[in-house]
Amino acid sequence: MKHYSNIEKAKRYFKKSISIHTKSQTDSDKLGYLNAIGELGIIEKDLGNYKTSIKLLIESLDISKKLKLISHTAGILSNLGNATFLNGDYSKGIKLQNQSLKIYKKLGNKIQISRITNNLGYMYLLSGNYFKAKEYFEDGLSLSIEINDKFTEAMTSINLGSLLKLSGEYLKSYPYFKKSLSIMKNIGFKRGIAMSIGNISEINFELENYKTSTLLISFNESLKKSMPKNDLLLIKKHIFRLRKKLSIEDFSKYWEEGRAMTFEQAVNLALSMSDEY
Repeated sequence: MKHYSNIEKAKRYFKKSISIHTKSQTDSDKLGYLNAIGELGIIEKDLGNYKTSIKLLIESLDISKKLKLISHTAGILSNLGNATFLNGDYSKGIKLQNQSLKIYKKLGNKIQISRITNNLGYMYLLSGNYFKAKEYFEDGLSLSIEINDKFTEAMTSINLGSLLKLSGEYLKSYPYFKKSLSIMKNIGFKRGIAMSIGNISEINFELENYKTSTLLISFNESLKKSMPKNDLLLIKKHIFRLRKKLSIEDFSKYWEEGRAMTFEQAVNLALSMSDEY
């Protein structure tokens, strides 16, 4: 799965790619069409258009099966599981994710096994099964560290931190977000950086450090082009909570200070919070 710094621009690109590859039916064009609709399906998911995403991914899955692309099929099953889950069908989403995991285990693809394990943990987290979510996250994190998959290590750290944060264990959650931010900064993944900083902003809010919380979430808005719809909605809710805690003057002052921060200043601020606050 690819990650795009500008989701709308990527959407236009793959729509154009689809129109190009539908002009002929050579094997090369079939594969190009398959890749284009699959990526467009992922983008539509990130934009919150789950029904459109599911339709595209099902078409992609059918083509992949016909072409007998086993690993590709496993990847599509995982993305289809994510879209289905987010569309509200939790049990089917988890089932599709497990089908993907089964294929990757047969193929011995440890990178994808760690990523799908993390996906399943996230699904159980959103389903409210924190115990099962923790098991999957810990397994996925151990495997990602073993195989040196930094991206999955960072994403799983975010999810473990989120689990602790939702359980009210804010100080215990911070080291996980700190780790994820450091890794995301090193690999240059803007969405991951925004997710880490956003979570650290929320921790500061819960610890009543409203100034730092506002500074960080204000800076985070500058990364919004790389964020999916769900992330943007969470930011709006967080900003609303901050406005209720601060005077109009203080909120405006901190907001402008946050907008003026450089990338390095924002990251350093997020990483400067003590683990023993």
